[in-house]
Amino acid sequence: VGKLRVRCANCHSGALTVDSDPSCWDDVLKSNRITAHCEETRCETGPVSFAEFFFKCAEHTSQGEKDEAVPLYLIRPNISHVPCLACTDI
Repeated sequence: VGKLRVRCANCHSGALTVDSDPSCWDDVLKSNRITAHCEETRCETGPVSFAEFFFKCAEHTSQGEKDEAVPLYLIRPNISHVPCLACTDI
């Protein structure tokens, strides 16, 4: 099972408030679709920025801030029971 996460597209801080939820996969997979307010004082874009969505595997222990999985453009159910590359869970 994967988790959808969000961070500032500029400084990659998780201290971010999105202006709206994603309404389709394009909002998640394409850049600069959802505006947000970054709370990081050192962010170069200032308080108004864009949200960057990314995926994490929910079944393995996080390896830190840069731990992420590549989003798949053709997301479908795991009917073939292929194990997760990170945690080997099906």
